[in-house]
Amino acid sequence: MKKQRSTTVEPTFGNMKHNKKFTHFLLRGTEKAAIEFVLMCIAINIEKIYTYITTHQIDLNSALQAVT
Repeated sequence: MKKQRSTTVEPTFGNMKHNKKFTHFLLRGTEKAAIEFVLMCIAINIEKIYTYITTHQIDLNSALQAVT
Protein backbone atom coordinates (compact mmCIF):
# COMPACT_ATOMS: atom_id res chain seq x y z
CA MET A 1 0.00 0.00 0.00
CA LYS A 2 2.87 2.37 0.78
CA LYS A 3 4.53 1.62 -2.56
CA GLN A 4 1.32 2.40 -4.46
CA ARG A 5 0.94 5.68 -2.54
CA SER A 6 4.46 6.72 -3.45
CA THR A 7 3.62 6.54 -7.15
CA THR A 8 0.11 8.00 -7.11
CA VAL A 9 -0.22 10.56 -4.31
CA GLU A 10 3.24 11.71 -3.29
CA PRO A 11 4.31 13.21 -6.65
CA THR A 12 1.36 15.61 -6.47
CA PHE A 13 2.38 16.84 -3.03
CA GLY A 14 5.98 17.15 -4.20
CA ASN A 15 4.81 19.20 -7.18
CA MET A 16 2.80 21.46 -4.87
CA LYS A 17 5.68 21.99 -2.46
CA HIS A 18 8.65 22.23 -4.80
CA ASN A 19 7.37 23.57 -8.13
CA LYS A 20 4.45 25.67 -6.89
CA LYS A 21 6.26 26.84 -3.70
CA PHE A 22 3.24 25.89 -1.57
CA THR A 23 5.13 25.11 1.64
CA HIS A 24 2.78 26.69 4.15
CA PHE A 25 -0.71 28.10 4.40
CA LEU A 26 -1.15 31.86 4.21
CA LEU A 27 -4.50 31.93 6.02
CA ARG A 28 -5.23 30.98 9.62
CA GLY A 29 -7.88 28.58 10.82
CA THR A 30 -8.89 25.12 9.71
CA GLU A 31 -11.70 26.26 7.43
CA LYS A 32 -9.62 28.89 5.63
CA ALA A 33 -6.63 26.54 5.28
CA ALA A 34 -8.93 23.87 3.83
CA ILE A 35 -10.25 26.36 1.28
CA GLU A 36 -6.71 27.36 0.37
CA PHE A 37 -5.74 23.71 -0.09
CA VAL A 38 -8.80 23.00 -2.26
CA LEU A 39 -7.95 25.98 -4.48
CA MET A 40 -4.42 24.62 -4.91
CA CYS A 41 -5.84 21.20 -5.82
CA ILE A 42 -8.19 22.77 -8.38
CA ALA A 43 -5.27 24.64 -9.94
CA ILE A 44 -3.21 21.45 -10.21
CA ASN A 45 -6.13 19.52 -11.73
CA ILE A 46 -6.69 22.27 -14.32
CA GLU A 47 -2.99 22.09 -15.16
CA LYS A 48 -3.22 18.30 -15.58
CA ILE A 49 -6.25 18.65 -17.87
CA TYR A 50 -4.47 21.30 -19.95
CA THR A 51 -1.38 19.09 -20.27
CA TYR A 52 -3.51 16.11 -21.32
CA ILE A 53 -5.42 18.15 -23.90
CA THR A 54 -2.29 19.64 -25.44
CA THR A 55 -0.28 16.39 -25.55
CA HIS A 56 -3.15 14.44 -27.12
CA GLN A 57 -4.09 17.32 -29.45
CA ILE A 58 -7.75 17.29 -28.45
CA ASP A 59 -10.02 20.01 -29.84
CA LEU A 60 -11.63 21.40 -26.70
CA ASN A 61 -14.67 22.87 -28.47
CA SER A 62 -15.67 19.57 -30.07
CA ALA A 63 -15.01 17.68 -26.83
CA LEU A 64 -17.27 20.04 -24.87
CA GLN A 65 -20.01 19.82 -27.51
CA ALA A 66 -19.94 16.02 -27.30
CA VAL A 67 -20.55 16.20 -23.55
CA THR A 68 -23.52 18.58 -23.72
